[in-house]
Amino acid sequence: MRRTLVVAAALAATVVVLSGCGVKVKGVPSTVATVDGKSISSEEYFDTLHRRYGKDMLTGLMQNALLEKWAEDEKVPVTDKQVAAQIEILKRNGVYKDQVKQVGEEAINREMRAVQARINLSKKLDPIGKEELEKAYENMKPGFVHGPRVQVEVLVNPDETKVKDAKSALDDGRDFEEVAAEFGTNPMGGSSTIKIWVDLDKPGLPKNIVDAAKKLEVGKYTDVLGIGPKGKTTQYLIMKAVDKQGKANLKLADVKDEVESSVAVSKFQQNLTDKLRDKMKDAKISVNVDSLKDVKYRFMFPPEPQMGMGMGQP
Repeated sequence: MRRTLVVAAALAATVVVLSGCGVKVKGVPSTVATVDGKSISSEEYFDTLHRRYGKDMLTGLMQNALLEKWAEDEKVPVTDKQVAAQIEILKRNGVYKDQVKQVGEEAINREMRAVQARINLSKKLDPIGKEELEKAYENMKPGFVHGPRVQVEVLVNPDETKVKDAKSALDDGRDFEEVAAEFGTNPMGGSSTIKIWVDLDKPGLPKNIVDAAKKLEVGKYTDVLGIGPKGKTTQYLIMKAVDKQGKANLKLADVKDEVESSVAVSKFQQNLTDKLRDKMKDAKISVNVDSLKDVKYRFMFPPEPQMGMGMGQP
């Protein structure tokens, strides 16, 4: 399932609400960073997160809790087995490790419980028809039916010199993402690296990219490669293999639960938003942090969603 979905900004909530509580957070040392010898403490870091983003993040956590309770009330509670299945989908799609690096396993598990609550509720309250299922499978088919493929992380820059400098830095043992942040650009915006699947049997990407990917072992990187219109190189890049998958030919029957889940998430957003808003309005809420007290009313009376957009949390 395409689940880069939900697990990024919203998951930061699990850290934000710990601000000022003296709680130790795994992976966050007492000194978060130093700049020219000046330390930035974890207390300062969490306090800033709390004050800037705490209200939005707590609202999201409260909505997740409400969704789980709603699913329980409808006799379709979220199970550990269901959450484990969602995690396996993230792993197969090659996004799980990145999300763990960003927010941690516990935060992903919590967010997946809210996603699964939506799925369970939607499947009960707005059942999925056979045609809907078949159409969704066709749209998702590239992830189920493909040849052998390699997932690569790409460092790219139109300046060949910078990419060659990046290659030297990698050869010196530096981390790929660290080097990409220093020497790479992302023409698509966002991070300085791009992750893509290179299908080894299907034409589409330039031949030199596919040929290089075929030779890569996981954890290894290529030499400097050039791409661009015929006769002209416009970008230079280095690829690092992060995952490999063999040929797949999964029929609808093989992935029915996954496809149903994808349809259910979409249908929840389309058809059950008003019911969720009613649940939020009627919820019994207690907020125990003085600076977050007004979150109760933001939660109970959220602004109307804009046309074409869903409610706050995905």
